[in-house]
Amino acid sequence: MGARHLGTRTRGGVTDRLRAPAASPEELAALRTAAAMEHLAAETCREAAGLPFLPDAPGLPGPDALGNADGDGGGTSTIAALLTAAGGHHAEHAKAFDAAVERAGGAPGPGPRPEYAADVHRALTRARTPVDVIALALFLEDRAARTYTAALGRTASPSLRRLYGSVAPVEAQHHAILLAVRARLTGSPGAGGAGITGAFQPTDGASPAPEGRTPR
Repeated sequence: MGARHLGTRTRGGVTDRLRAPAASPEELAALRTAAAMEHLAAETCREAAGLPFLPDAPGLPGPDALGNADGDGGGTSTIAALLTAAGGHHAEHAKAFDAAVERAGGAPGPGPRPEYAADVHRALTRARTPVDVIALALFLEDRAARTYTAALGRTASPSLRRLYGSVAPVEAQHHAILLAVRARLTGSPGAGGAGITGAFQPTDGASPAPEGRTPR
């Protein structure tokens, strides 16, 4: 999975299927929320990947487990490499949502709610172990998957449904892989099935659209 599942690229690097008509205020707010969440996730993954206490020894699923188009064919990896791969996906998703906002006739939002971003940065600052970092990454991936799945069900736009439907499974895949990583790190029993969270993606706990507020 990953960025290559967002559709066929054009020369401008934006997928044809993101060309959308003007969206409703609610749809624009949801798109801005999605963009803000992806920018925050990309930034958080980049910072987390550089934390000095992450173990250097491989032994975790390789980048291809996250659907990295540029991966090494699987194998094993480090936590930093997995976070870097996930951060690259989030950066591309952010570009896709930003493009969708623009093409729908809107302007980029100011970012996530300050208190939400502050909570994420505070958690990263307080992280002291690899398990702490994985817990934060799990929160971001799970909330993104829930938010985009909920947004998919609220829009009647085929192009926006395809966009949300392309990105939400990637976040769910990240979440499943990170659950397996956490199980490996903590020695939890049954780690082989740790990434199986359910047959359907829940939407409770999705971020509200005001998280991508209209600029003042």
